[in-house]
Amino acid sequence: MLKSRNRVGIGVLYWEILVLLGGIGISTVISVYAHYKITQIGASSIAGRISELDQALGTAIQSILERADNVQVENPLMAILAKALDNKIDSPIIEATVMPKDDLGRFVKKIE
Repeated sequence: MLKSRNRVGIGVLYWEILVLLGGIGISTVISVYAHYKITQIGASSIAGRISELDQALGTAIQSILERADNVQVENPLMAILAKALDNKIDSPIIEATVMPKDDLGRFVKKIE
C-alpha cells in the first residue's frame, strides 16, 4: 500500500496540523492579551478609587483638626508609660535573702 507524502499518521494532512496549531496559537495570544487588558483596566480603576479615598480621608482629617485646634489629645502610650512608672515608684521595696550553696552547687538549708 502506498502512502501519500503529505499525510502523517492516520491520514492527517500536514496543513491540517498547521491550521490546528495556528488556531491554538492565535487563541492563546488573544487570551493573554485579554487578560492583560482586564488586569490593566482593573488596576487603573483601583488606583482611581484609592486616590478618591485618599482625598476623602485628607479632607476628613483636616476638618477634624480644624475643629479641635485648641483641644490637646493625650498620647495613650505615654499615659500607659506614666502609669507604669508611677506604680514602679510607689511599689514597696522587697528584701531578698541569699541562700548559701555547697560545693556541688546545691542550696543548703539555712539553720536558724
